Amino acid sequence: LKPIAMVRRPSSYARLTLSQKHKLCAKAAAEVAWNPSDLATWTTQEFKTATPVGRSTVRGILKRKHKFDEVPETQSNRKRRRSADLVLSLAKITGGVREGTTRGWLYKFQQRTGLWFSLCHGESGSLDEAIVTSGKQELTKVVGQYHPRDVYNMDDSSFFYRREPRGTLTTDKGDKGKKQSKVRVTVCVGSNADGSDRLPVHFIGKSIVPRPLKDRNV
Repeated sequence: LKPIAMVRRPSSYARLTLSQKHKLCAKAAAEVAWNPSDLATWTTQEFKTATPVGRSTVRGILKRKHKFDEVPETQSNRKRRRSADLVLSLAKITGGVREGTTRGWLYKFQQRTGLWFSLCHGESGSLDEAIVTSGKQELTKVVGQYHPRDVYNMDDSSFFYRREPRGTLTTDKGDKGKKQSKVRVTVCVGSNADGSDRLPVHFIGKSIVPRPLKDRNV
């Protein structure tokens, strides 16, 4: 089957530049007796638009006329204002971010729709920093009695390949989620302190050859 080419339909309404919208607002202020129909006719003839300007377009422009007064002269030929998110992103790239910038459209969208990022499942704990400091000092004394090639360290890392994402966007702030799967493949790595002896990598799992590692040379 051949892909169907998507044909973009031409716009059925006139699009004015920011400068033209500003002139339209000034004309409306000067001709108080004119109605939207009169202003639409004047705009079509004045700017020679490809399609006639509608009354609803005029009403929308006049309703937002305060926004066009804030447009810099360098952007007067644009047909729309630059997105605030784009401006913020460009400012971050160039290092020109100032205090007071907003958190963007996503935060406002969440406020309007009631969506919030909620952790479905999580684990938290705390540890006394004093115990950690004293333990490191004691371990340093013991390790200092041996040559680095005789000091070994081994650690493991687990891959929970059945675990679901820990968070999601939801309308229910009290969503607790469900218990996460503990099925995993564990990898054990070890080496001595000077790196002269690297122990073989060990895998711990339910099967001799776990399915994710099938046909792979590990």
